Amino acid sequence: MKITIKSVQVRTMACNEYVDNPDSGYFIVAEVSVEVTEGKGNVHSTQFMWEDKDGNTNGGAYSGCGEPPAGYNLGIHAKRSGALSFNAASKVGSIKYFAEGAYSHGEPDGSWKVRP
Repeated sequence: MKITIKSVQVRTMACNEYVDNPDSGYFIVAEVSVEVTEGKGNVHSTQFMWEDKDGNTNGGAYSGCGEPPAGYNLGIHAKRSGALSFNAASKVGSIKYFAEGAYSHGEPDGSWKVRP
């Protein structure tokens, strides 16, 4: 899998009036693209996690800022893009990717630092 974080926004409010504002302080919203580079692959928001500068983690949240990339059993060169959102207490941290799922208790398969 080739995962690209295109941009990251830090928001103190949801993107529409039908979604609650972040209860931890911020929504971290990352625009991402994913491409299967060999064999078959899956992509889902549950494969991503936010880890703040103090090591606190949380999975995705719904911010109303777009839909996450999703696809199962995707063939080689298949692409998906979308938005990942995290409800975070800190603006500084990293987005981590786990091929087996964010709560697989293994080491991340990818990590991107966020320092707005």
